[in-house]
Amino acid sequence: MGSYFSVINDSEDTVWITYGVNQNALKITATVLTGVGALAAAVPTSGAAVAALPVYGASLAAISRAPHIRMAASYVAKSAMTLTGAVGYLDQRSSRPQIPRRHAALHEIEALLTQAGMRRLSPGETFTSGKLSLSLIQQAEVVIVQKNERGGLTITTGHFTVWTGPTHDSNQSYKISDRLYCLEDRDTINIS
Repeated sequence: MGSYFSVINDSEDTVWITYGVNQNALKITATVLTGVGALAAAVPTSGAAVAALPVYGASLAAISRAPHIRMAASYVAKSAMTLTGAVGYLDQRSSRPQIPRRHAALHEIEALLTQAGMRRLSPGETFTSGKLSLSLIQQAEVVIVQKNERGGLTITTGHFTVWTGPTHDSNQSYKISDRLYCLEDRDTINIS
């Protein structure tokens, strides 16, 4: 079982695209898990302070002494630490290539983008992801390279959130024109 997402280049520009883990969603998940892990870890050690709090006829202190509760608290705390480490790693390792801020020819920039695993989409072309989990949140990284009036290049980079389709073999489509002016982490580089 799986589904896809597509990005249609309905603009007049050539667009380069790749996709990967949605880092914003990962950060939110890490924050929530860290909070749940801290709460779960505090329950078994809170002693008399929680002994008087009834939970469906049992005290939290009694519940917290159960081995499976302590094990679950430990698992959540470890998962939160692992996820937080992954977020830090992904922050350092962006899927966006490092664009030189010095003079570079169009073919050099395109070679760099190709080397980084990005796919070139001419106007009218469609990029379709590989088969992924149903309703999976991903992050589409885009780079738009345009010749400017000074004879150099203007390179715009950024990303936007995409979701795969909700049912088996379905596809969620996105138009690049709907996303270009609201790219997250947008950066524009002018090369003379």
